[in-house]
Amino acid sequence: MLIERTGGSVIPFLAVPRHETVRLLQTVADRRRDLRAQIDALIAVLPPAAAASCGRGGIGALTPAEVALTRMLAADFPLSQIARARSVSLSTVKSQVRSIYAKLGVSTRQAAVAVLRRTPG
Repeated sequence: MLIERTGGSVIPFLAVPRHETVRLLQTVADRRRDLRAQIDALIAVLPPAAAASCGRGGIGALTPAEVALTRMLAADFPLSQIARARSVSLSTVKSQVRSIYAKLGVSTRQAAVAVLRRTPG
């Protein structure tokens, strides 16, 4: 399978860093909710070689601001309340959450919180 990047370059699917692959798949899932289960299953079986290209992985892959947002997710704040607290739009928070999920290699709030809770400190 090939993926076309912005600018027209085409690369093999598995050569794409895992976080980019996850972000792409989550974008598709956001637009095609009927495919969510299949996309989550695909994300779950991405090969470890793809995961290795994702950087540090886990919470260590997140910026301090992303860790803070993940802690707000763990505290079960609604996205609208997070947006108000951070003085940004709801759309911005949704985008930031998608980015966090991609970096962590997860597709749900519960999975992101589980990664956070597995991290010491």
